[in-house]
Amino acid sequence: MQRGIFLALLLASIPFLKGWCSVFLQRHVHFTFVYILSGISAAAWLLIALFLQSASDKDAPWLKYWYWANMAGFLFLMVIVGISLATLSASS
Repeated sequence: MQRGIFLALLLASIPFLKGWCSVFLQRHVHFTFVYILSGISAAAWLLIALFLQSASDKDAPWLKYWYWANMAGFLFLMVIVGISLATLSASS
């Protein structure tokens, strides 16, 4: 799942980097912060899981908590986007 989150954040960064969503990013500063934090966290989780996988077959318990924190951050981003789309279509 972490690979999916990381790839989704990576692919979603294209419109942000091209400047297509500058107004959205200015209005939703908390989205930008959580987006960057989630991307860094998911990438770090994948790297650490890769190193731990080669070291042993057991998952560290804190890795599971980190996994769920990443999931919560990603779901928070999806809620922000959903609310923004709902209010956009309601105001049009």
